[in-house]
Amino acid sequence: DHPGLSEFHAYYGAISDLYRQYIVGTKDGEVEPAPIIPRSERGNVRLQLEVLNSTTLPIDVFWVDYMGREEWKGSAAPGSYWTQTTWVGHPWTFRAQGGQVLL
Repeated sequence: DHPGLSEFHAYYGAISDLYRQYIVGTKDGEVEPAPIIPRSERGNVRLQLEVLNSTTLPIDVFWVDYMGREEWKGSAAPGSYWTQTTWVGHPWTFRAQGGQVLL
């Protein structure tokens, strides 16, 4: 066991609970996700993020900044990897390149 690993898991579990997606019913019976706006928090644990684009389309990668805005950080071709140093507490989004389709 790595010292501090249990503390990391406890911290990560608490933070990820904040960003869980909940479903809220509407008057017409349709369901919509709750309006949760994730944003980056100051991180203390650095990590290397590696993403494999296993789709057949190029994807765009966005970091969600401290105000909840997406900031483009790069692209990944089909079958390729995209890597970035980041911090625990920094959310990322992935979209079909040139579109608004969230992956």
